[in-house]
Amino acid sequence: MKLKNTFIFTGNYTDLKSLREDLLIFKRKKKESDLSKLKESKYIKNMVVGDLNLDESNYYQFGIHFEYKLRDLTKLINYFSNTGLKVIYLCESSRANVWIVRDRDDILNYKLIPHFAAVEIIADYIDYTEHNIITDDHYNTIKLQGNKLVYNDHPMTKREVRDFFHYSSVNNKPVSQLLEQFIFEYYGQSINEFDQIPDSSNSHTQDSSERTSLLSLILVSVSIFIILFLISFMTGII
Repeated sequence: MKLKNTFIFTGNYTDLKSLREDLLIFKRKKKESDLSKLKESKYIKNMVVGDLNLDESNYYQFGIHFEYKLRDLTKLINYFSNTGLKVIYLCESSRANVWIVRDRDDILNYKLIPHFAAVEIIADYIDYTEHNIITDDHYNTIKLQGNKLVYNDHPMTKREVRDFFHYSSVNNKPVSQLLEQFIFEYYGQSINEFDQIPDSSNSHTQDSSERTSLLSLILVSVSIFIILFLISFMTGII
């Protein structure tokens, strides 16, 4: 199981700066960073570290994106929480329908909606209302053609989906407010806890065992055939 993750850190400027610098060291030279002392850090892949900036409430923050090869990020979350910073996170997997956040309120406050869920939420809204969505800004139109979202007569891109949730409004309502019911309905149908994520290792082991058994059967069959052939050859039957 591989999870895609977004972590947002908020708090004291000095603490944020210190953590960000350590994460940049982790990206360049893992063994020289404090994070590398956590053994679970070896499962972090493809980390992107964002800039330190002010949020809408004038609090300093920065974010990171990364992949993680374990299905439980609890130890990693605890490590970051022990820095004294507030840690907001989104952990997701479209394949396993995983959508995990620190707190349900963070979904709307920080727009922590996975792309796979956002697409389904928009489609559910259009299907339910039986009307296309027309945004207040530039009157952009979103409609459903088959099972595909169309944005101004072209397939809706990942960035357009994100911008729609982050910046658009419909009938003078922010999109997150307009779709709130549909957002939380879909969230409720997703996996929201780490211990609910299915362990893929069992199925992997089972598949490996089945492949091994099949190979063994083939080898035994071939060996028997060769033995019979040699016996027949030596006795003059062939």
